[in-house]
Amino acid sequence: LARSPRTGRQQPRVLHRPKWDSELAAEQAIALAAACGLILALWQQIVVRMVLATRGGRWAASECGFLVARQNGKGGALEAIALWSLFIAGGQTLWTAHELKTTDEAYLRVVALIKANDELAAMVEVWNGGLTGQHIIELKSDPALGPASGARLAFIARSKSSGRGFSPTRIILDEAQELSIFTLRALLYATAARKGRQLIYSGTVPDPAINQCDVWTAVRDRGRKAESGRLAWAEWTPKDSDDPQAVIDPESWENRAWANPALGTLIEAETIDSEWEAAQADIDGFLRERISVWPSLDDKGTGVLDVSAWMLGKGPLESLVSAALVVEVSQDRRHSLLLMVGRNESGAVQVEVVAPERGAALRSAPGTDWVADRVAEVVSEHSDVIESVVIDSKGWAAKLAPSIEKAISDHSVPLRQVTAEEFVAACGEVDQM
Repeated sequence: LARSPRTGRQQPRVLHRPKWDSELAAEQAIALAAACGLILALWQQIVVRMVLATRGGRWAASECGFLVARQNGKGGALEAIALWSLFIAGGQTLWTAHELKTTDEAYLRVVALIKANDELAAMVEVWNGGLTGQHIIELKSDPALGPASGARLAFIARSKSSGRGFSPTRIILDEAQELSIFTLRALLYATAARKGRQLIYSGTVPDPAINQCDVWTAVRDRGRKAESGRLAWAEWTPKDSDDPQAVIDPESWENRAWANPALGTLIEAETIDSEWEAAQADIDGFLRERISVWPSLDDKGTGVLDVSAWMLGKGPLESLVSAALVVEVSQDRRHSLLLMVGRNESGAVQVEVVAPERGAALRSAPGTDWVADRVAEVVSEHSDVIESVVIDSKGWAAKLAPSIEKAISDHSVPLRQVTAEEFVAACGEVDQM
């Protein structure tokens, strides 16, 4: 029989797996989950097989990531992996999420699964509900349990010190769309000495105006390119949803089915219809949250800005009539950049990179110590043009606000900290220049 257009597609549109020679661990995990009453859908089994596949006795993928829209049941796949890690593989496993409530809910779901199987429940020594956002399940120290003796499964809400005090072999990074580089760094150091370490990223399409999504975006980009021999990647997304030039029809049930493997089971078609009706003032949000539309910035220069056109320029620079002086700092704070953004004499939006010092050939400079003084110089030199100094309030330059404000205090130019939404809107306006 033909598949109904209102049932979710189980096979991911994008699936890249490193070479593997065994799925025995995945078979064990699927069977163990079933013994606890968790029957995995085909798409969830695909995730488990991708994560737990081995080659030559080692993990085929040391990093795994999968992208699927909300409420499709990604937790089920993670729960099967966590149960296998605890009761069969042994050692320490760490399940992390951005929000406290997510770790609380994950802990309670796993506890319920274990308690549904008397044999497994009898192996548990510690059920530690702990504080909100941090929980531990620990098995008895018993040689009869084999590798599982003394095994631990910990659930923690992420922070910049996440992972301190833990030495896990496997880390589950739930809500990966909200994972900062600083948090990942702490977690990586926590597992540096562990043989056979594995990172599992699971998340949805981020909103760049809200989420700290640099890590998740980088995983997505590497996964889509399929150039790594150690990263496995799967995504349930509509055809062409990674192309920023494509127009994705949000009312197409084919597109909805590609993005929602649980359509027709966990998610009813009527639910998506209701979401669509309620989203008429936020179509972009519906495309992101329900259809998983997430364009790439590819080698051809497609993306929010046409990079090819940007690099070539769209005509000679003219004198600016009015402008803002924008301060940018790289994520690692190793480099800073000043930009003049405003209207030129022809009325077009124009962007100029300001040299870090007079006559300098470089367009950015190391560190941040020089920024405040240079901002004051530029404001003084262009007092008839610069109307404000601008910093993204959620960006890496935000910490420079006090020193910049002090440096320009003798001038009539204000320091403005824009919201993330204003920052994204401004980038879009620049693209129209």
